[in-house]
Amino acid sequence: MKAFKKRIIHLHHCRGINSKGIIKIIQSDPTLKNLYKTPPSKLKSIINSSPEHFSKFYYDLHHLKIDQILSTYLTLITPTY
Repeated sequence: MKAFKKRIIHLHHCRGINSKGIIKIIQSDPTLKNLYKTPPSKLKSIINSSPEHFSKFYYDLHHLKIDQILSTYLTLITPTY
């Protein structure tokens, strides 16, 4: 899977961010190559969320194991004949 798609899916799995916040992140970094390197203060200013929501978002961004989530999805949709 392409890195951009994986990062988009990752963003959608994070708590504390909505579609408007995701769009703002993409506008700021269209390739999402710097998503995991962006300082928290800059991310917070980009998405403009409450401290509580941002805390959840930032935690999930750096702790959710997106490869495991995608693997689970693949096992759910792969037929087992």
